[in-house]
Amino acid sequence: MGPRSQEGTQICEHLKRSPPGSQRTQADNMGSPKPWWGLVFGSALGCNLILGNEQPGAYVLETTAVGGAMTGGSSASGGAPESGGSLGTGGTPERTSVGAIGEPCAPNGVFACAGQDQRVQLTCVEGKWNSLGQCASTERCDTRVGSNTGVCESIVPECQDKEPGAAIETCAGNAPQVCGADRVSLESAAACAATLGCALGACQPRLPECAGQAENTWVCAASGPARVQCGANETETNRQGCAHSCNGGWCDVPSCADLAPTCGPTAAGDCCESLVVPGGAFLRGTDDAAPATITGFRLDKYEVTVGRFRAFKAAWEGGYRPMQGAGKHVHLNLGRGLSDGAGGYELGWETAWEAQVDVTDAAREGSYTNWTASAGDNENLPMNFVNWFEGAAFCIWDGGFLPSETEWEYVAAGGDEERSYPWGEATPDCTYANFVLEGSSCSGNPTHSNAVGSLLPGDGRWKHSDLSGNVREWCLDWDAPFMSPCSDCVQQTASASRSCRGGANAQDISLLPAAARAAVSPATRAATTGLRCARTP
Repeated sequence: MGPRSQEGTQICEHLKRSPPGSQRTQADNMGSPKPWWGLVFGSALGCNLILGNEQPGAYVLETTAVGGAMTGGSSASGGAPESGGSLGTGGTPERTSVGAIGEPCAPNGVFACAGQDQRVQLTCVEGKWNSLGQCASTERCDTRVGSNTGVCESIVPECQDKEPGAAIETCAGNAPQVCGADRVSLESAAACAATLGCALGACQPRLPECAGQAENTWVCAASGPARVQCGANETETNRQGCAHSCNGGWCDVPSCADLAPTCGPTAAGDCCESLVVPGGAFLRGTDDAAPATITGFRLDKYEVTVGRFRAFKAAWEGGYRPMQGAGKHVHLNLGRGLSDGAGGYELGWETAWEAQVDVTDAAREGSYTNWTASAGDNENLPMNFVNWFEGAAFCIWDGGFLPSETEWEYVAAGGDEERSYPWGEATPDCTYANFVLEGSSCSGNPTHSNAVGSLLPGDGRWKHSDLSGNVREWCLDWDAPFMSPCSDCVQQTASASRSCRGGANAQDISLLPAAARAAVSPATRAATTGLRCARTP
């Protein structure tokens, strides 16, 4: 509750020096009227009221002898002054909270405002409205009839830049909310019709697929390969097209459609398994000044394998191309994706990038490549010799997207546990990760890569494999200093390099920590570089 006004202190100080009734002047004895503040505030209660120490509404209730305050210009009998009504006679006056300076009012001592969405506070003195004070620029005088009448209240954040009655992006039950008359409160508009549901402050069609579903539940669309996120009151908030099909609210992952479950330490795991990562906050890098918060999402348990990339190669050669703007974190910011920290959002795929995607065998050639022209013994090895554009296109085709650098580090660090390595604090050796130890690669394979998920002790907090070592992994961000603060953020100001995390089989221990950063030109294809996809929760 805001204060009555700044002038109240001066008035009360005057009252303390000259209490009403003391040192009366000749004029006083002759019947001259006392100042309005002497009449209304000539008591301890009055000083408390003017200083904002008492609720004015309570004072109104205690002192209203004829049924409450009345509007400026209205008489106690309900008629306007010009219609012949007189103050103090007739029926009960209308309870009101709006008046005009100099206009009639009753009873003395009640409070009001000089209008709706106004800053001027009023009080009734000798039957007329007088100015009591003015609210701060971020406040408005509350015209709601009740205990807060005439009080300075802060404008609610949702209405700072809106007009009274303007719609906002919230609902109360099945009714949109709007800014109140003074913008110090939110009010409900008319409820939506039975066939409509309120979502984001507007009446929208109810989606039959969402009938009986909880808010934020994903269901399969009734037509076409797509999944739909149900919003408030059985409406639709997000829709994500599926490259292959939808099953149980999830897009089937096309890269594993024809692959047997052959990944992990027992070579029997689903190579496309994607694990839920709960949201939270943590400190990035080794700098306490780089806090970040993320919303929950899914991250694939394994690095993308040669076998999975082979399916993408066939799709690209068959004419598949990502749509402009595809690959966003559509579960964030009303489908707009990650925030760039400057009022913008994730840009998604650009069709001009198609020229950077080469799925030919020739593009995979090089020392220690895991690729083979036809399926063979390397199908469970991590895909390498893939550039950033190819990694982004693969994840979009596979129903996901590249993780942001912050998301990747959050998983590698175990979120708020802020681990030094994905597995904890133990010093890395070849049981935890595939890297260069004492001058040699931990892997016995000719390409120096292990089959994905081979090293169970190296799994992270949420059971993700190979977050350190094997191949480093592309992230969505351009390389840049940490954005701070970061809430579901992405660095999308172009630079020379993209973020690449995790260390690799040909690199030493220095790049294995969860906080270790690396920057690589997005056009680079290297034996040390692969990818892992993220997905909506």
